[in-house]
Amino acid sequence: FTPQFDAQHSMYRILDENPHNTFGEIRLYISCSSHSDMHWSLQIGIEDEWRPWKFTGEHRVQQSQRFLQEVYDAVSKQVYLRERRVLLVQIAGADVLIPKDERIAIVTDISIKIRFASAAQDKYAVFEDSYILQCRRIPDRHTELPQVMSPRRGAIQPTGFIFSFYLREDAYLDTLRLWLKPHGSAIHKTDDAPPRLIILNESSWLGRSKHSHAIKFCAQLSQCLSTAMSNVLKSISPDIDLLEFSLYDFVLEYRDRWNNPAQHWQVSEVMIVRDWSED
Repeated sequence: FTPQFDAQHSMYRILDENPHNTFGEIRLYISCSSHSDMHWSLQIGIEDEWRPWKFTGEHRVQQSQRFLQEVYDAVSKQVYLRERRVLLVQIAGADVLIPKDERIAIVTDISIKIRFASAAQDKYAVFEDSYILQCRRIPDRHTELPQVMSPRRGAIQPTGFIFSFYLREDAYLDTLRLWLKPHGSAIHKTDDAPPRLIILNESSWLGRSKHSHAIKFCAQLSQCLSTAMSNVLKSISPDIDLLEFSLYDFVLEYRDRWNNPAQHWQVSEVMIVRDWSED
């Protein structure tokens, strides 16, 4: 009845401190022969109590599944029942954030105990064994790359443009920024004003990681903060309107929640034209 742990599915996976990353969880895949007299117990963390590994009822283990499959053994020419167990353990979820000042590696022990009672040759025997897995969470040392989905390189956008982006991690305070940098051109007019720095409010819905966001700017950039957009924009500096029929480079940058070095995504040569919908 010895279980087989599928190491290919990251039994000893390195975990990231950021709970919103895919590395914020452990997935265990276990398979073995199934028997009604086989009793499973589970202990997550050395201070946790042993508890029966149940899939139904009030005391069932959350986020775990069990699959049964009939398997034919060519040697014995018999069909026996095999079970596959899947266990998901979250090191830190969205509701249990790791403190921002905590950068110490944490080791999580997951212990599985299997007890098998067998009556063979008129003798009753109990077999018991325990398996201890150790998974280490290490500090996050880099910021994941953001992604700008709109506008695209060389696109033509009105002054009241729609900006769409995707973040893979939560942003650190005041680091979620959009730069609108004038792009020189020999054909089109060039904006001589300084680049516009727009600080997005990371505590609003714009700061939710693992989600795509879209925001429509005012036709006149200088008026954005006097509208409802002030809920998602912290500042615009300098608050000078964009020059129509000019090229700009859109640069989105941020630092992750650990304040690691910033990552950015640049979209070049976006043509800004008059927003006729405002006339």
